[in-house]
Amino acid sequence: MPDYPCTFFQTCKPGEDWTEDCIASYIWTVYPPPNPPETALGCYSGPTLPGSISVTDQGLNIFAEPKNMTTAEEYGLFVLLTEKGTVQVTLDLDILDNGEIWFGVFSEADIESKGVLLVAPPNGDLKHEAFALKQISGTLSTDVEISKIYDNATGVYVIGFTLDNGSITAIAEGNPLTSLSFTSPQRWLFIGYRAKLEVPKGSAVIKATFSNLIITAR
Repeated sequence: MPDYPCTFFQTCKPGEDWTEDCIASYIWTVYPPPNPPETALGCYSGPTLPGSISVTDQGLNIFAEPKNMTTAEEYGLFVLLTEKGTVQVTLDLDILDNGEIWFGVFSEADIESKGVLLVAPPNGDLKHEAFALKQISGTLSTDVEISKIYDNATGVYVIGFTLDNGSITAIAEGNPLTSLSFTSPQRWLFIGYRAKLEVPKGSAVIKATFSNLIITAR
């Protein structure tokens, strides 16, 4: 029998498929919809994914190259979570020019649903990064808190969430931020980015990697 990745037998947990060079179609929902075609092994293939998202043995890669854009655009992946639990991921920031990295929890697989969003904004020096906590409701975004600046010579940070009944708490580098009310029992994790923040600039250049994703139910 061929040495199929775990996705062939549908036994991967979210993030384990990345180590098999796969974004498993039975785990992830692509944003914006619709889901692209998949391979015979049930993986979304890199060239068909919108927004220059791919996987290697390093993790989930975002590599948005310059292109003409007239408005902001968001790209990423959703995965369904349990109502209670924890989420943790390692984020390696290399380039953030005219864009943001998004890591959030939403009530639906839609960035315009209600959500709690942890944002890595461009600040000129990704080795000294602060994270912005936002509350999302439809097209409205409310700034809640800016974390302290974390110094990391490699630009690698650990971020996550604690999910409880009725609330979500974002965590950056082991430090909890403001706990926010979140009453929806359905929770969708979003991993992705927004390109083009400054209207006069026509493109965004982003290079980042997500790895070591750990999702634990309680």
